[in-house]
Amino acid sequence: MKKVYVVCGLMAALSMAPAFGQEETMYVTGNTLYDVCGNAVVMQGVNHAPYNWGWSPAYNVFPEIEKTGSNTVRIAWYTSQASGGGAPAYADLSLLDSAITRCAAAKMIPVLELHDHTCMNDSAQFISMVSFFTQPAVQQIVHKHRSYLVLNLANEALHVMWGGTVQRYVNIYTKAIGMVRDADIHVPLMIDAPDCGQHLDVFQQAGQQLKDADPDDNIIFSAHAYWSAYANNMDSVSVRAKLQAAVNTGFCYVLGEVANRQSDGNDECAYTLNYGPLLRIAREMQIGYLVWSWDNDVCAPRAMSSNGMFSQLTPYGSDMVNNAGYGLLLSERSPWLAAGMECAPGTGLAEHEMAQYFTVSKNSDRLYVHSSYKGDASLQLLSMDGKVLYNGRMAAFSELSVQDTWTGIKIVKIQTSEGMYIRKIF
Repeated sequence: MKKVYVVCGLMAALSMAPAFGQEETMYVTGNTLYDVCGNAVVMQGVNHAPYNWGWSPAYNVFPEIEKTGSNTVRIAWYTSQASGGGAPAYADLSLLDSAITRCAAAKMIPVLELHDHTCMNDSAQFISMVSFFTQPAVQQIVHKHRSYLVLNLANEALHVMWGGTVQRYVNIYTKAIGMVRDADIHVPLMIDAPDCGQHLDVFQQAGQQLKDADPDDNIIFSAHAYWSAYANNMDSVSVRAKLQAAVNTGFCYVLGEVANRQSDGNDECAYTLNYGPLLRIAREMQIGYLVWSWDNDVCAPRAMSSNGMFSQLTPYGSDMVNNAGYGLLLSERSPWLAAGMECAPGTGLAEHEMAQYFTVSKNSDRLYVHSSYKGDASLQLLSMDGKVLYNGRMAAFSELSVQDTWTGIKIVKIQTSEGMYIRKIF
């Protein structure tokens, strides 16, 4: 499925819209993530801690990961050298910038996650960690890579089943989302489930509140499938029910970590996970998944490569790459990244090119669309869940006025012979 979503700025009449509208970013609509050319992307890839968990600044294996067919790499990072156990790379933001650059150059979406607060439940420490993203130097890195970057605010943070409440989890993340958006960061935000990332079901209660907390409505929910007991070791019946319940919410999901082994708190390799049914059903339901992990794992059988090279895949890594039912070689990359960050012919014009043809404004209860495009165009007004609110057509060099009687954020979608143009209305 292809749609062209060129996310661009609203006019002065819509000055209440957040600043993200003036920048190209990936964007979530309904249950789907789109790249900046409007291509739907189902994240399928790996987890990787660059520079050998920060200890080897010259270590670069993104070209090796590219060979797996992955379209996404979830990059584990720490906010400082101290929080990263003394690893020197975490003291150098230029290395973070380089890792993100290398990932995108290898045609894979970088998902930057902070690992400091893994499985912890301290709200003050959590907020302090998230403030990393609001530092000017980090803001600059995010802005530089905004066209293809996703921020995973915290790895496996906070508790609900293990000594917390859903509302506390929502309240803490609401504050974190506000901090990041107030820092003029508008890329998609990935939010991990609580309880070491395992509690997928919590989003049935918390998901809408978290989406409502984001003025950009640009949220991906993530769960980590360490479900040896949580889903009857992932038998097909339990997994199908669990994933279907998630899909029924209409939110955008990814399984941010999927693995073959699970820790019991002492032995990192204690439990063998039945991941095959999970991945087959996830593919069927168009839910993304990211394999833990590429290399240098504390549980050696859980590493996909024994030394970071594609030529040295472990049995687990070979299955995750080559399996005919769920292997990463089946993945589809963002056509925009695959084409060297150019929209493919026929998928639409770039933002600055489209902006010269269409302007959208709102005055009281009416929506105005002005076209200086040379040909006819169709126009749709959509709700954020994809419901069509209005269908119409525009002649060349014309203006259309539509009475806006619908509440909430809406999307204007204009189809031309050269692609589509999309505008968010707040």
